[in-house]
Amino acid sequence: MIALLLFIFAITAPIGVIIGLYLEETSPLVLAIFMGISAGSFVYVASSEVIVNEFGRGKYQFWKFVFVVLGATLITLIWLNE
Repeated sequence: MIALLLFIFAITAPIGVIIGLYLEETSPLVLAIFMGISAGSFVYVASSEVIVNEFGRGKYQFWKFVFVVLGATLITLIWLNE
């Protein structure tokens, strides 16, 4: 069962790349939708797993908050400049 699940996991990445390369040439709207889905996945994992674990630890709470806000501000500024 582990080998089967590992195989399924390993084969989905190349299949996803092939599908993405095919869909990239179809329409800018389709590309924007899939880019939004992938970016949303990263934001979800970061906010629900990584940041929650980091803020759960007791040290340097203030500095962690400062750097999260600085990172969000930097991303927003880059987005606004495009």
